[in-house]
Amino acid sequence: MDPIVKQMEHVKKSVQERLDGKKISEQGKFIYQCSKNCSYMYYFENCGMANDRSKCQLCGLDIGVTALNQLIKRDSPQIQLSINNAFEQIDQYFLEYEKKLNSDTIIKLKWNIHQWMKHQII
Repeated sequence: MDPIVKQMEHVKKSVQERLDGKKISEQGKFIYQCSKNCSYMYYFENCGMANDRSKCQLCGLDIGVTALNQLIKRDSPQIQLSINNAFEQIDQYFLEYEKKLNSDTIIKLKWNIHQWMKHQII
């Protein structure tokens, strides 16, 4: 499985559980994307307010904040998304991934049929 799909599934499930449990403050209702060049998405624990810093697990850039609610400034900026917009973006990524899987499966199936046909005695 694509590691981005797995990570996005985790983010969506965790944030939805926290929303359902009313564990996210109004100011913390965001999901973040590493950058337009990196699909890694993350959220902040507890109340949801931006309050931590780490490294992106995909590209290695610094992600998070320098101070409460102040995203690290970089050349390829982090993207703050409303939860609804992030969920839509995640769902779109899943659809594109599924299409690619289906396309790859069809190509492999055609290749296998072609190989099988080459070896049949007529």
